[in-house]
Formats: sequence, C-alpha cells, structure tokens
Amino acid sequence: MQLSSVFRHLGRTLLLGWLIVSGLFLLSRSVTDPTLFVQQALESGGRAFSPAEQRLALRRLHHRYGLDQPLFYVALQADATPGWHPTWRWNGLRNQYHSWLTGLLRGDLGTSFRDGAPVARQLGASLRYTLPLTLLALTAGVLVAGAGALLINYYRAVRPVLLAVLHMVQALPLFLLALGLLLLLANPD
Repeated sequence: MQLSSVFRHLGRTLLLGWLIVSGLFLLSRSVTDPTLFVQQALESGGRAFSPAEQRLALRRLHHRYGLDQPLFYVALQADATPGWHPTWRWNGLRNQYHSWLTGLLRGDLGTSFRDGAPVARQLGASLRYTLPLTLLALTAGVLVAGAGALLINYYRAVRPVLLAVLHMVQALPLFLLALGLLLLLANPD
C-alpha cells in the first residue's frame, strides 16, 4: 500500500469523523431546548413566577449554555431593504460551534441540560458497568468462535451439522434471539 493511499484514506476518515461530529452538534442544538427544562422547573417549583422572572431565568440559562451566541462561524442575514437580499455575516470565533468543538477536543463534553452535571462524569458512570460486560462478551465470543473453528477443522464429520446450526442461528431475526436469551437468562423461574 502506497503512502499516498494511506494519507487519502486517513483524510477521508478524518473528514467523515468531522461530518459525524458536526451532525451530532446540529442534532443536539435542534432537538434539545433548555428552555423546556427551565419552564418545567419553574412550573414544578410550587410558586407562580411572573413573566419577567421567567424571561430573566431563560436569558440566564441561554447565557450559561452559550446559546446567546451565534450558532456557526457565518450566518445568512437579510437586509432591511425591501425585498430579500441575503448577505453573509462573519461571526468570528465566538459562536456555539467553535466553543463546542474546542471543548470536545479538550475532552470537555459539556453539561447535561437535564441534570446540570458534567456529561463526562455521567458517561463514566455508565461505562463502569457497560465496558466490563462488553469485554466479557467479546472474550466469550472469541473463545466460542475459536473452539467452533477448531471443532470444524479436526472433526470433519461434525462440520455439516455445525454449519447448518450456525446458519440457522444467523438466519433468526435478532429480536427473536434477544427474546430467547432474555427468557433463558433473566427469567426468575
């Protein structure tokens, strides 16, 4: 493999990774709205807040999460003249995307809109249980596959039967296999 081919594949991979990360940023900004959490908190607080207090709380929350900044480096602006004559306006480095991306490169995943806790801490708490289970499943899968390969190689008479069983398991819909494993392993009876 030539060095130029390696750089071409690396460039494609980096471009695809950047596109995925940017898509996640846009999805997170379009789906989650912290104003909903503030409104829910204000309504569940027990006392009635005036509209001025609600606007102040929303303004503070937008400032806290940086939502008062422009979304991206450039923005399409309409002129005040009659008709629509769009112009591009440069927002500089003080925008939501730049702050989010530099924080991501530093390892800062931000804070949760719901809990106010750092996302990295919540992710670490989840990975504490998920990662060992995943590594255990990977190890068991490699061991079972290796044992099956050795069995097929040494005992040629077993090969057609074992391959037929493996093809049947592969042809099962995943939800049926998951349901069977759930009933087998998680059934208290």
